Amino acid sequence: MLKYILKRIGGGVVTLFIVITLSFFMMRLAPGGPFSKDRAYPPEILRNIEAKYHLDKPLLVQYGIYLERVIFHFDLGPSTRYADRSVNELIASGFEYSARIGLGALIFSVFVGLCAGLIAALNHNKFLDYFPMSISMIGVSMPDFVLANILMLVFALQLGWLPVAGIDSFSGYILPSATLGLIFASSIARLTRGGMLEILGQDFVRTARAKGLSQRTILWRHTLKGGLVPVVSYLGPAIASMMTGSLIVEKVFNIPGLGRFFVDSATNRDYTLAMGSVIVFAVLIIALNIFVDCVYGLLDPRVTYD
Repeated sequence: MLKYILKRIGGGVVTLFIVITLSFFMMRLAPGGPFSKDRAYPPEILRNIEAKYHLDKPLLVQYGIYLERVIFHFDLGPSTRYADRSVNELIASGFEYSARIGLGALIFSVFVGLCAGLIAALNHNKFLDYFPMSISMIGVSMPDFVLANILMLVFALQLGWLPVAGIDSFSGYILPSATLGLIFASSIARLTRGGMLEILGQDFVRTARAKGLSQRTILWRHTLKGGLVPVVSYLGPAIASMMTGSLIVEKVFNIPGLGRFFVDSATNRDYTLAMGSVIVFAVLIIALNIFVDCVYGLLDPRVTYD
């Protein structure tokens, strides 16, 4: 298994290198620049600004400087829009809030999604199957900004249980986490139901029932691990999406998370901040996918790493 992990890490490094390279040249080749929308600078001042950010050098030289700084110093560079602040500082400050919301959304989505999916699978073609699956279909179809406003209207404005926006206290994280979590919980519920139904129809489950094993024993010992394989596959990129923030959720609840920086970097042509956001997102996706691939062997004995 160690050989497999090392091989996957090597492939992840190559993938990350390709993502960095494509992102760098796509942003640099787009028309305009980080200072093209500002007031007209005198030529001397503009040259000094471009020299500070190495924008006066050939494109390949800029790429080499950036790659060397990222690989050997883990430095994502200075922001071209936020004066005297590095991209590392900006991403760290935004990621803190996004990670808290993402962690709450992860716990909420896994708990609600697994419970709904298991109940639906164990009551196939009954009311307890149709009802949670109908709710999950609504959750998958409903835009996040609509769901956010509904939760805000009910729990903040009507009932007054939670704050409308802001994160001044722990209660401020509940509505954003629930909004983000419900979106992913709907998909987890449907995947859990599908995976469990597939396993429950296998011959070894019928054999276990014929031997007189209880439904609880069959569920925990024979079906749950195999039924959760599709969920584990989905959770890899889903966790990365939750942890890096949702622009709409952060905007509605006025949260200074990573999603806001990512969009602002695109509109402001902040090369270094946009690159830093892409790298963080890519690293999370690659790392979580490697972790998910390693977990497969624990859930499904048919999976080998030879």
